[in-house]
Amino acid sequence: MQEEMFYPLNHIEGCSVFAKSNMVIRSRFSSSLLAEQVFNYICASLKESDIEGRDNLAFCFPVSEIKKLLGKNSGSIYNRLKDAAMEIGSRYIMCEDTQNDSFVYVNIISKAEYNNGQIKFCLNRDAIPYILYLKGNFTKLTARDSFLFSSFYSLRLYEILWSAYKQERAYQKSPFHKPVFVFCDYARLLFDLGVADTSDIGVRDYFKKTRISDVNYEEAAKRSYKPIDSSWTNVRDRIIKRAITEINEKTELNVSFEPKRTGKGGKITGIVFSCEGKDEAKTKASSSEPDILLKILADMLEAGYEITLGDAKKIAAAADNDSYRIYAAINILKSSAGHINDPVSYVLSAVKEEYIASKPQLQRLRESGEFSMPCV
Repeated sequence: MQEEMFYPLNHIEGCSVFAKSNMVIRSRFSSSLLAEQVFNYICASLKESDIEGRDNLAFCFPVSEIKKLLGKNSGSIYNRLKDAAMEIGSRYIMCEDTQNDSFVYVNIISKAEYNNGQIKFCLNRDAIPYILYLKGNFTKLTARDSFLFSSFYSLRLYEILWSAYKQERAYQKSPFHKPVFVFCDYARLLFDLGVADTSDIGVRDYFKKTRISDVNYEEAAKRSYKPIDSSWTNVRDRIIKRAITEINEKTELNVSFEPKRTGKGGKITGIVFSCEGKDEAKTKASSSEPDILLKILADMLEAGYEITLGDAKKIAAAADNDSYRIYAAINILKSSAGHINDPVSYVLSAVKEEYIASKPQLQRLRESGEFSMPCV
């Protein structure tokens, strides 16, 4: 056993990008906003090189860094930080394999300690594969994202929607000039957002006694010992609307929603979120023809195809100079099996007919590890 080591976390710049496990994003737990912000701070600071060959994974950083990101120049956050550390310490990941009826619970943090303005978190080595060795099953976030929000619900909903949005855009499941529609089962969303808490004794007892393939989240919520106001009016007004307002004001997403009703009584069983990137509209409006043509030439060359400037103009014209439609088409070309004899005609058809990647193409994109895929 090696002597315990302390590793100062890497300094995080406001725009630093980090990969957050989709399994963590879709883990069902309740939390305070500060606990989630601190946890994301840890994720943003971890590097595989930091943990290689180490038996004890203890990371220490100054609380002043957290205060700086929170925009607090004065005052103490000791009590809030103590509560946050307790929450993070009790956090776990539950992995489900519904096909094989198996699951695993993994605690993420084994110990949290604060002293002399420094806070230390000891990571559970068993949790590392779900945090670092992600093999494409992640969503890219920026470190500042966690500190934009005033509500935990806003942060959680943003991560869930951003993860699904990036999957759709990366795998061309929907055309770039159209919104991405994300359906969320209502009862499951209550757990994803932490409205219903899986740490509740009654809920945990339900999950222990129920086969994974038979889990009913509506029934699980009913087993909670803690009172849960799961009425649509409360969730819509207190959580969804407020969260979407923050997301639309502070992030790169524009989000709207519609409830899905079933049965004669119109019971809410799901929510459909419409997500569109703000940069998409900007790109369509601001991209100049020379920039688009150069991008087409570069992307086609990267895909292994050298084309003429005239061919690039044909592709740009077919897409109405919409760089996102072009990006989608060339990405599908890149994921195609074997060599395409007439790549220009292929891309032109992909643009005009709005090709959607096939399952084998999606698999090749997933294996590339460049983009994320939410874990359901």
